[in-house]
Amino acid sequence: PDGTPLVAGAADQAAAALGMGVVKPGDLSVTLGTSGVVYLQTAEPVVEKDGALHTFCHAVPGTYQMMGGVLSAAGSAAWLNKIINQYLKFTRTELSDFTYQQMMDLAEQAPAGANGLLFLPYLTGERSPHNDPRARGSWFGLTSQHNAADLTRSVLEGVAFALNDLLRICIDLGVEPKSIRIGGGGSRGLTWLKIIASVFNMNIAPVKATDASAMGAAVLAASAAYNISPDNVAESWIEEEGIITSDNNDSKLYSALYKHFRSLYPVTAAEMHKLADFISSIEDEI
Repeated sequence: PDGTPLVAGAADQAAAALGMGVVKPGDLSVTLGTSGVVYLQTAEPVVEKDGALHTFCHAVPGTYQMMGGVLSAAGSAAWLNKIINQYLKFTRTELSDFTYQQMMDLAEQAPAGANGLLFLPYLTGERSPHNDPRARGSWFGLTSQHNAADLTRSVLEGVAFALNDLLRICIDLGVEPKSIRIGGGGSRGLTWLKIIASVFNMNIAPVKATDASAMGAAVLAASAAYNISPDNVAESWIEEEGIITSDNNDSKLYSALYKHFRSLYPVTAAEMHKLADFISSIEDEI
């Protein structure tokens, strides 16, 4: 109808950042959805020469964003959950689905570091920082002593390590985050939030509205409708669920394990590619 306002929106991650209250330079958000995104707001454009992080204009006028994505974040947890449910349905005819919260409870039974088990979450290739569609996921360090709790916790920790890759690039560029907010479906798991805080060695704040992109779109609509800057709307609307603090002992352990995690992709990438090409050639023949 005549008089209906039409408001310019934003791309999904710019809207998500706005919907998590990332409105000032130094604010950083993590979206823990199927993919995981680290999003940092800056006052000036910052270029990361290797292309691991991408710089765009932010939805807040006059500011910029640095963004990188892990392709299988909550997607890794969903993959493991599906496998567990397939096994349970195969072995037991009458059983309710293994829930996301039950996964968190299972992971809580394993110690930090999952008894030395590392998981590479490259289940659909990887975007940042490797930009490698032929990257492949794996468990590393698996022994007969590991159990279901270790495997589950290692998946959550592996995603946290992959997100930490992107956070460390921001810091190496001299852009130290002042605050970290987290949203997305995966942020409903307290165990995972505690892992991420300790891997980052920083406190994080989950937001109450987990569908941050929709919230950001609403912020932009309200901003235009009422002629209020989007950062002011976001600051008045967005609420934190609380503060998740890092655990000093866990952070020390994760700092050591992260070095092993970072070393695995460079020394296995060539074999990942050979195997991916081999499987592709078989599929082409079929």
